[in-house]
Amino acid sequence: MKIIYSNPKEIILSAIDKYLDFITPTYGPVGKTILIGANGIKAVDDGKIGSEHFELEDDAEQAIIEYIKETTKQTNERIQDGTTTSAILMSALVKEMLAKGNEHDNVLEVRKGLEDFKGQILKKTKQIKGKGDLEKVAYSAYNNKDISKIVSEVVSKVGITGIIHIEDSEDMTTSYEIASGYEVPAGYISTHLANRGDKVVLDKPYIIIVNDALQTPQQLIPILELIMKSPKREFVIFADSFSDQVLSIIAMNKVNGVFNPLLVNNAGFGDEKFEIMNKIAELTDSTIHDPKLGPITKEHFGLAKSAVATKEKTSLIGKKTVEGTQSAVIKVGSPTKNEQFTVREKVEDAVGATKIALSSPNGIILGGGMTYKTIKTSSPILNKALQKPREVLEQNGKKYLKEVYDTAESLIASLETAVSIACGLVEVGRISVVKRDNTK
Repeated sequence: MKIIYSNPKEIILSAIDKYLDFITPTYGPVGKTILIGANGIKAVDDGKIGSEHFELEDDAEQAIIEYIKETTKQTNERIQDGTTTSAILMSALVKEMLAKGNEHDNVLEVRKGLEDFKGQILKKTKQIKGKGDLEKVAYSAYNNKDISKIVSEVVSKVGITGIIHIEDSEDMTTSYEIASGYEVPAGYISTHLANRGDKVVLDKPYIIIVNDALQTPQQLIPILELIMKSPKREFVIFADSFSDQVLSIIAMNKVNGVFNPLLVNNAGFGDEKFEIMNKIAELTDSTIHDPKLGPITKEHFGLAKSAVATKEKTSLIGKKTVEGTQSAVIKVGSPTKNEQFTVREKVEDAVGATKIALSSPNGIILGGGMTYKTIKTSSPILNKALQKPREVLEQNGKKYLKEVYDTAESLIASLETAVSIACGLVEVGRISVVKRDNTK
């Protein structure tokens, strides 16, 4: 049943207040944990994870939350961080813009203020001078001194293009090792294969490279029979393409817990395709299988230390050392699996933010809400909102705040997200939602 709400102002404010109340306790170096129910109860102290799992019972309020989450997710993909900062800025903007009335004029004012902000912030940056500066950026993303040091060391060693995988450690310590890696410019063929959020993450998977399309069960079954006879049930198959029938067989077996698979289309064409296949084969000690030359055997199988895939790309850490492919594995240790889940996610954020800092042409800038607080734009509404991140950080634990640095790109992206959401929400005149079935 579809329901249309003609006076959305109270719905918007109510949804935002509940969203902020839930995720802002995690903000800052002494952020508190929040409980989320996803495949069991987890205690997390990360605003991004809390946001991903946040849901409201009211259908109209949930529509507002989905609108917010879709935009903040795009920001996180750009800068690996900033969910909570964006949410705090967005909330302050919406409340001030709705309180003043004349929403359209307010939108124009805030958007002009955003351009002023971007012009001023680039005058306050400084260039990175060493690992110490990178460590401050890592600490801003994950307020743990030891892990921030590890992250800065790893990023310094492997560089911007180096692949860094985050794995669970077998003990409670966090460490890293330098390895060989390679990134394939093609990702998983279906979201049904994802096993960790929107990623496929595999530990020591078999690597199978097929110089052909897998279109029928008859082509697939010999591969699966070899895997079923092996001790490991995690594997990556690279092939020219996969039919819906083949994908269906693989996905069904994954759901039933038979194995953890990853299917990736061979990247490139002609010579480029063979160059990529050969690099994968060299890294993983596998042999390219050409069905025209005979049946597949176990000797075709290679092995990787780890594989991580998104919709756009697949990265491999190899068992062999290959010249010019320096990468690293950070092994995250925690006392409990619950805590390990949160630490792993925050280490990924810290790695992403630190790599962005190293690659940034604009350098880094004082974080912890301090730069936001000191910039004055032509928009009084925006200027008031820019005070909020620092206020929340101080409320959560002022005496624990340290000097940290962010990239100018991350501060700009967080504010751009906040302005985009706020300007969109204040001009909403109707909300149309389909009532969810909560009886299941």
